Amino acid sequence: FAEGFFNLGKIALRRGDLDGAVSYLEQAVQVTPNYKEAYYQLGFAHRRRGDVQAAERALEKFREISEKES
Repeated sequence: FAEGFFNLGKIALRRGDLDGAVSYLEQAVQVTPNYKEAYYQLGFAHRRRGDVQAAERALEKFREISEKES
């Protein structure tokens, strides 16, 4: 399910539907909490919406997961 939400989020981002993208990507990370690519895209979507704090939180989670994988 997480990959489906992730893909829908990426499609929404490409279409400029930032609210939809955030919604789908948040669902992806709820289903799979260590889905680093979804956190990266979520950070990007938040930044495009102008929500810098939410973007920073998502990107920090992306970094944490990436470091654990190294």
